[in-house]
Amino acid sequence: MKIQTYKEPENWQQNKILIKDIIVEKEEAHEDNLLHLSTHLLIVNGNGELMCRKRSEDEFRYKGQWTTTIGTHVELGSDYFKTLKKYLPNDMDLKYMGEFKLNDGFENEVCGLYVARLGEERLSQKFRNDRSFLSFETLERFICEEKTTPHLKYAYGLLGGK
Repeated sequence: MKIQTYKEPENWQQNKILIKDIIVEKEEAHEDNLLHLSTHLLIVNGNGELMCRKRSEDEFRYKGQWTTTIGTHVELGSDYFKTLKKYLPNDMDLKYMGEFKLNDGFENEVCGLYVARLGEERLSQKFRNDRSFLSFETLERFICEEKTTPHLKYAYGLLGGK
């Protein structure tokens, strides 16, 4: 997958336009720690619980950790919203919550976060296979125990969590 990279401003600010740099393969962006974009979604059910995805123990990064419902790199020529919509039912209403920057040795990203309120019955069984709804209490415990990706930790913070 080819992705756009961006020049690193010294003082990144949320929702500020980034200056484009070079286009590279996703793996090259990671190997060279180049700034790029990702988009994330958290689905919230009627009980206020967040649907989180448990990453496989076979993953290269963040093995076995809980992460956002959906997280993916923004494709070349796309944006947060357009990239994310490809993974969702057409009628799903998304609310943009903002951005956060992550640079942890695995990723160097500016991440756009969306939230959707949705009942589990609207999601296919295949989609739900590696995902569960977690209460805020459980999620906060997982964050303290370092069982979450930084993406989920920062996303939770944007939602007003600890």
